[in-house]
Amino acid sequence: MEIEYVQLEYSDEQKENFPSEMEGNPVLISLDSMRINGTHGKHYGSEENAIKDYLLRQFKSKQLGIYYNWFIDRDGRLYHITPDNKAGHSCVFALYSTRMSKALPSICPQHKVDVTDLSNIPDKKIISICTELSENPEDKPITTDQEFTLKTLISYYIKNAGIKPKDVLCRSNLTRRDIEKEILGHKAYNNNITELVLMTSYALMISRKEPEITLKHERDIKI
Repeated sequence: MEIEYVQLEYSDEQKENFPSEMEGNPVLISLDSMRINGTHGKHYGSEENAIKDYLLRQFKSKQLGIYYNWFIDRDGRLYHITPDNKAGHSCVFALYSTRMSKALPSICPQHKVDVTDLSNIPDKKIISICTELSENPEDKPITTDQEFTLKTLISYYIKNAGIKPKDVLCRSNLTRRDIEKEILGHKAYNNNITELVLMTSYALMISRKEPEITLKHERDIKI
């Protein structure tokens, strides 16, 4: 089984916004969702242009912008946001949850940390995946195509990196602060643990069924 993806390409200056390397196999997968089109009064006819706009806005915050490893648009297309072997930056919080501290005790202590210190961020050990939300808040938070891509991508990490279904969390579960828990996390699964369990169980089934699951670099998009 091959999972096709589009790679985002950056200038040397833009690559400086991704200073951290991934370290070994990931220990967790973090799920989030967000609307990128129609924000800030801008509407783009193509998802690729909307993604470019989102990243350019994040670049204004330099290395402290919110960068996911993967992004899945409403049609289920998969985009690799980070350069190869680079960590994202979406799992850093001043106060970490107990779950995070147990998974990464040396990186995520129970005391307050400096969020501007990029020397030992948890993203080095976490794969972050974000799915696009519709401009219409009444639409479903995740489409059938998005969910299929999400399941197969998680199955890739289950098969090739040893991730277990219980290691797939909503981004809201990474922080200890209630106000962050309320606004972060995947809208389809944040308050529906049953759906999250079903989705990850299906991903596990795919990983067992397929003799091989690989990522296929389809093409590049320059930012």
